Amino acid sequence: MIYVAGGEPFVYAGLPELVNNLPRKHQLLGIVRNISLPASVYRKIKRPFHLIASFHREYVSAENFIARVKELQQFLDVHVNIVATPKNLPVISSIDELMKTYR
Repeated sequence: MIYVAGGEPFVYAGLPELVNNLPRKHQLLGIVRNISLPASVYRKIKRPFHLIASFHREYVSAENFIARVKELQQFLDVHVNIVATPKNLPVISSIDELMKTYR
């Protein structure tokens, strides 16, 4: 089973090809990233996987992030990760509520 994380894995442009060419005995569990790339990049991966979307509110608004999650949920199983930094702790519950309104 393979789980891809650590920094931004899609900095490696060949990641979709690498994942698609893994032997069949390998299962791709998930890929963690900030979902800033166009949806077409994620569509290049032909194996089923979970996309773990890391929300970094210092770089993107909650509204824009949620819009990207909704776009990607049309063809991927997307999970959201909010890093519990001291700056994020006070807003985690409000972001959770905001995400519930977009269901």
